Amino acid sequence: IKQINIESEEELDDIIKICKVNKLKKKTKISVRVNPDVDAETHEKISTGRSEDKFGVPIKKVRRIFEKYESEKKIEFVGISIHIGSQIQKISPFKKAFVKVRKEIISLINSGHKISTVDLGGGIGIDYGKDKIFQIKEYSELIEKLFLDLKIEVILEPGRFLVGSAGVIISKVVRIKKGENKNFLIIDCGMNNLIRPSLYNSIHKIIPVNKQIKGGLDKFDIVGPICETSDIFVKDLKVKKKIKKNDLVIICSTGAYGSCMSSNYNLRGEAKEVFVKKNKVVTSI
Repeated sequence: IKQINIESEEELDDIIKICKVNKLKKKTKISVRVNPDVDAETHEKISTGRSEDKFGVPIKKVRRIFEKYESEKKIEFVGISIHIGSQIQKISPFKKAFVKVRKEIISLINSGHKISTVDLGGGIGIDYGKDKIFQIKEYSELIEKLFLDLKIEVILEPGRFLVGSAGVIISKVVRIKKGENKNFLIIDCGMNNLIRPSLYNSIHKIIPVNKQIKGGLDKFDIVGPICETSDIFVKDLKVKKKIKKNDLVIICSTGAYGSCMSSNYNLRGEAKEVFVKKNKVVTSI
């Protein structure tokens, strides 16, 4: 284990206790996750760096933790970590947080503490169809400007940015229903397979596979078969009127927070996963 990012003194006490009970001879490397009180300007439910959020140690209390536990023989402080949120589209929240982290690292170093790593977390957003393209070059330049001169290891966690756009869900139309005021395209993918739209009101681009369908367009709510009104993927999507049962649709950008957040709600099983390389299925789950 490279290091453990702790979020509170209580967690650190537990780690020390485990080390003592198991008589570990090697020191456990510890990084303190700080809460910089920065609004990530993302969805309320995935903003994790504000003072009212449950994550991390208030940045003004970090030095006190280093000083309180510096003589503890079972641990070794190696760095600072941070994660202010997810699906962040602007560079400004990162800048505000990273500037605070840099200042704290310099303060710790000047106080005699050894800092060898800074974990800047993740949070880089992707384009779900209508989002602004994140300026990754500007992000990398910001990191270089703020941390290169400190000569410490920089750790990043760009999970969604790496895999989010690489995955799609292929779903089948099971029914077309015409309501009094709405048209519904019911597909076999439900909120148990992809909960993000229900949980975060997120919008995933949805594309019918059959491009040969002719005729005009009509508006449909694309919904799943789960027994909740929240089981909806998009409202008033313009789709060819002649789309029919058993036609396929693609739900885009589901490579991140898709299967890992799925459930068997309504006694529904998980969707089969296949990995494709050069137009060939290389493995399946």
